[in-house]
Amino acid sequence: EIDPPASTGNLVNKAIYGSDSRQEHSAMPPEWTSIGDAVAMIYDTQSNRVFDSQGVFQYEQSLRDKHGDCDGTPLRFSDQPTPGRCTATLIAPNKVATAGHCFKPHLCGRLAFAFGATT
Repeated sequence: EIDPPASTGNLVNKAIYGSDSRQEHSAMPPEWTSIGDAVAMIYDTQSNRVFDSQGVFQYEQSLRDKHGDCDGTPLRFSDQPTPGRCTATLIAPNKVATAGHCFKPHLCGRLAFAFGATT
């Protein structure tokens, strides 16, 4: 196991460096939305009910509810629902790539992928 770097007392966790140029999926040009369509949300089928029996998105918790604000500053998109735990990218008709921390052995049978969860 790797030890985290020693704190200098003024480190700040930040996910985006420079200007934040993220946009809503629906605001992107078609050549970018097709790439976005290949991204799946990974969700836990045994935690909160994410889709009803008709496949309609049913989730109330927002990003702000889940993680709060960043040092008192509201996060962009913080009012949007956040049912997923990670994302994955379609790399073949039946394969996705994701970060290693997204899967734990005890969760493999509980995790599912949802494509098209953009609104």
